[in-house]
Amino acid sequence: MKDFVLYPEALELKQLGFDEPCFGYYEDTGLTITFPSTSENGWKWVGNSIVPTKNTSAPTYSQAFRFFREKYNTNTAISWRDDLLNYDISLTEMKKHGYFYYKDNFTTYEEAELACLQQLIKIVKNC
Repeated sequence: MKDFVLYPEALELKQLGFDEPCFGYYEDTGLTITFPSTSENGWKWVGNSIVPTKNTSAPTYSQAFRFFREKYNTNTAISWRDDLLNYDISLTEMKKHGYFYYKDNFTTYEEAELACLQQLIKIVKNC
């Protein structure tokens, strides 16, 4: 389940216009991901325009980062720092040539990934 964006961030993505096909969705409580049954052709995909309004599609982190890259022209990098023994995040907004660098004590890649996504959401909402 760590491949999927958490509910609060999935809801923010929905509000920013994310509507890509996903493997599953959060029901209105946001506690668990529901995976629809498979169709004849394999996976049954769901998106925000398909699920009931009270539900939210559950993208993977890869889908979320691609959404920001394609829709908002952002580029991200999560890097291991041998000198600090932690992960750093860098974000670039390509249209305005802005560069944002965030350094914190992210001990796991997953912590850095979530923080990176949260920073992207914050930047886009403030633009």
